[in-house]
Amino acid sequence: MASSRDEIWTFRLKEAFNDAHPLWRQLLDAGCSEKQMAAVPKGTTGYLNVTKNTKSGATTPRSIVLVQLFDVRRPNAYPNKSGYFFPLTMLQRGTKKLDQFTIDDPSSQLILRPQLATSGSIPDGMDNPLARFLQALVLSFYNNSKQDNGLSNKELLLDAGVAEHTMDFLVKFGPWPVIKPMLQGMARLGTLSLFRDGMPNFANLWRLPDRTTLWTTLDRTLRKDMEAGDLMGYYLILYKNGRNERGAYVGRTINFNERELRHRAAIYNTWDYKKRPFMPNHYQLARRIVQSSGGADAFHPYHIY
Repeated sequence: MASSRDEIWTFRLKEAFNDAHPLWRQLLDAGCSEKQMAAVPKGTTGYLNVTKNTKSGATTPRSIVLVQLFDVRRPNAYPNKSGYFFPLTMLQRGTKKLDQFTIDDPSSQLILRPQLATSGSIPDGMDNPLARFLQALVLSFYNNSKQDNGLSNKELLLDAGVAEHTMDFLVKFGPWPVIKPMLQGMARLGTLSLFRDGMPNFANLWRLPDRTTLWTTLDRTLRKDMEAGDLMGYYLILYKNGRNERGAYVGRTINFNERELRHRAAIYNTWDYKKRPFMPNHYQLARRIVQSSGGADAFHPYHIY
C-alpha cells in the first residue's frame, strides 16, 4: 500500500509493449516475472510510484519500474495488484497525484476552454441544450488551438493522463459515438428529463430514485447484471443538513450494492480504519455535513451504456 508521503505520478505509454518488443526479453533476462508483464497498446495509462521505484540516495527512478495500470472501460483488465514491469523510458509522465487538495489549489485543476460554437449536425431526435453542450465540449477536447500557456486542449488532456488512443478515436469518429450512448442511457433510466434543458436544482436531484427503487424499474437482465457487479456504472451521492449545507459527489463502480454500503460506513463512523486506513477526501466534508443537525445523505446509482 502506498504511503501518504509517496510521490505518485500518472503516466501513459509512449508505444505499444508486447513480447515482440526488443525490450521485453531484456526485462525477462533482468529477472522480471512474466506474470508481472502485460501486452498493452500505446497510450495505456497508469500510476508510477516514484518513491518506491527509486533506490535510496538516488534522484531518479530505476531503469525498470513497477507500475499500476488501469483502464476505465475494462476495470478487470489488469488484475495483478502487485503491478507490472516496464522500462522507464517508455513512460510519458503526466500529473502528480495529490493526497489532499482543494478547488483553490491551481495544481489540481485542468483548465480547458470549450468552444461553444459547434460544427456538424446532431442526430435526429437528440437536438436539445444538453446534446449541443456535450457536442461542443467533446469537440473542444481535441481542438488544436493554442491557449495562453502555449498548449492546446488536446495536449492538456494527454498530459493529464488521457489515453492517446481515446483522443485518436474522437478525431476519427467524432463526438457522437461517445455522446449518443450517454443520452440513450439517461433516457432509459429516466434522468435525461432532468438535464435536457440545463442543470437541475439540488431538490430535484434529491428526489431521484434510490437504488432499491431504481432496481424495480429495470428489465430483469439489466437488473441481474447490475446487482451481480457485471456492468460499469455511475452513482451520485448527495449530502445536506439543517444548516442548508450541501455537498455532491459523482463516482464510478461495478458493484452498486457494495459501494453504497462502504459509502455509508465511511460517513457514519463504521469504516474499518485498520484494514482501510485511507479515506477519500470527499468523505471528510460528507461526514461533517451529515453528522450535523438534520444531516442526511442520498445515494443514486445510474448505469450509462
